[in-house]
Amino acid sequence: MTSFAQHTDQELMQGIRGNDAAAFTALFNRHYRNLYLTALNILRRDDVSRDLVQDVFTQLWVRRHELEIAYPNAWLQQSIRFQVFKAIRDQKIDERFYDRLMETSSELLDEQPLLFKELDGLVREILASLPGDARRIFLLSREEKLSYREIACKMDISVKTVEKKMTATLKVLRTRLRDAMFTIIP
Repeated sequence: MTSFAQHTDQELMQGIRGNDAAAFTALFNRHYRNLYLTALNILRRDDVSRDLVQDVFTQLWVRRHELEIAYPNAWLQQSIRFQVFKAIRDQKIDERFYDRLMETSSELLDEQPLLFKELDGLVREILASLPGDARRIFLLSREEKLSYREIACKMDISVKTVEKKMTATLKVLRTRLRDAMFTIIP
């Protein structure tokens, strides 16, 4: 059995493209923990984080002949972040989501400033495209930390209207950000 400890990630990728399951296992063992911790740090869910890492590696193996990956570590990190965003999108958004998104954005700013700048610009573009009242409700909720009841009082509308507009705004954000992730993150 060949030892892959001295092989670079690029050499392991060459082996994977050549259907070498041992090279795949070596890459998996080398990067699993960091990818898992990245997902766990954002999601705070062990089971989901483990599943997402498995999904990333499964996709790598399934698409091994079509993927051109120059920097496997960067590709894996971006892939796990994409899977995390996708998992958040697919789950019911909770109040802690925005705190985790802020933490992720901060990490992204440090680690991938160009990607962060692109995503930040996209969020601003999406918000600018919203109708004025929907944008105002979203900003009052997220930037001024007002409750739906406080927003309703401030804007002289019903709490149900605030809920409906926030739901619609979050749906637009999730959809447009998901679509953007497919083009921004390989």
